[in-house]
Amino acid sequence: MLLNERHWRPSCLLTLSFIARVWSRFQLGRARQASGDLEGAVAALTKATQLGDAAKNLSFDAWFALGGCLQALKQFDAAGAAFVRAAEVGAPPSPDQLTRDLDCVHNYGLTLLADAKYDEAGLVFEQVHIARASAGMCALLFATSSSKSTVCIVARMFCRLQSKKILFVG
Repeated sequence: MLLNERHWRPSCLLTLSFIARVWSRFQLGRARQASGDLEGAVAALTKATQLGDAAKNLSFDAWFALGGCLQALKQFDAAGAAFVRAAEVGAPPSPDQLTRDLDCVHNYGLTLLADAKYDEAGLVFEQVHIARASAGMCALLFATSSSKSTVCIVARMFCRLQSKKILFVG
């Protein structure tokens, strides 16, 4: 019995191939967005989000970019949903992870503002401000500690959790 090529291909190659497809859709969407083709960007980024939910680090970027395109097209409900999904997925681990998460929530607030949902936008911006202030205090605690003490690590985790709670306001 002859085996189809996909039956013997190592799983790591499938994974790399899958990530490459998600990445290429994401890059296509970003290129179309940069050239002003927002409808084309939405199509490519929507495909990237559908594929990318399996690869968390790519999914956040795709959802965030999709939210920006939809916001520019004045599709505020869809843009808000994309920003909320990006925040749920969360930015990939990096030194600026908390900043990227808060930027996403801030853009959600801008979407609410553009859609004339002023009370909701105000609450979101207030929570972003509180989270940024908390993050600054956490960073100061972490930077002044001679060792990465448990207190500092817990403080950083608390700041990250606070940024996630912002989306559940109102």
